[in-house]
Amino acid sequence: MRRQTFSMGIDPITRSTPERVELADGTTAWVVDTGPDDGLPVLFVGGSATSATVVDLVSFLSSAREELGIRLISVERNGFGDTPFDPDGDYDDFARTAIGVLDAKGVDDFSIVAISGGGPYAQRVAASVPDRLRSVHFAAAYTGTPDAGPPKDLCRLEPQSRAALAQGYSDDPASWWAFGDDAIAHRIPGFLDAAVADAERALRDPRAVAHEFDLFCHPTDVDLSVVDAPAFLYYSPQDTSTPLPFADWYAQRLPHVVADRRDLTGDHDEQYRHWDQILVDLAWPDDPPTLVCGEVPAGSTSLPGLCMD
Repeated sequence: MRRQTFSMGIDPITRSTPERVELADGTTAWVVDTGPDDGLPVLFVGGSATSATVVDLVSFLSSAREELGIRLISVERNGFGDTPFDPDGDYDDFARTAIGVLDAKGVDDFSIVAISGGGPYAQRVAASVPDRLRSVHFAAAYTGTPDAGPPKDLCRLEPQSRAALAQGYSDDPASWWAFGDDAIAHRIPGFLDAAVADAERALRDPRAVAHEFDLFCHPTDVDLSVVDAPAFLYYSPQDTSTPLPFADWYAQRLPHVVADRRDLTGDHDEQYRHWDQILVDLAWPDDPPTLVCGEVPAGSTSLPGLCMD
């Protein structure tokens, strides 16, 4: 099965409709839950200013994901999509909501995938329930400490300037997804349309975007030393949005890094360009094979990937 997983190639991008989930504390959450009910549960934490439907962007490998028996659960964050904006909402509130969703769905042990701006939120979830984690995966993920790359520049702005920037994205949601000419998004049919659809859903309230920007500019203080689950890092030297110092930050704080994949290709699209590798790591976190392009030598523990570079 391992060697045949990606032989089916790329699937059509799907569009999800979030479901409303009632939590034990009386609150509600908007959620996209995709995959077999008995599959390996994965909390999918999308990038900055995204809604629950951002998980659609990785549906181009849904056949492979189902073959591996992986279930993705995407929980909407404060003020994005159908989730009302709370000016006092923070990372810990998201963690409580996400864990509440998993509890409501009867999920005990699970993995986490955090993409880009989802990093600080995923940290709080992981540190809250370390005993329930199967593995954690930080893909081009921001740390919550604005000491490198665009976050550093963003946090140099005055709050009113960040609010104006947020208003601009709310007025023109498509501008939020500005991939370069070489991005893998241009080679996956329907990817950009799905990205813009999520932006149009997520960016209705500019206050939510400005609030998330403000959160990013207050350094995180979560203790990741309690997260002893297998950890995976996915970063690219070409990525100028979440550069390699962020990979260093995670590597220094996570006690059990199984695979430090900071030699990937891509300029802040490595999380999608190498989604096949992330799926394999989710399926076998204790003994992950490495995907390669080209012919796999006989007897090798490596597997053929999609070769999307």
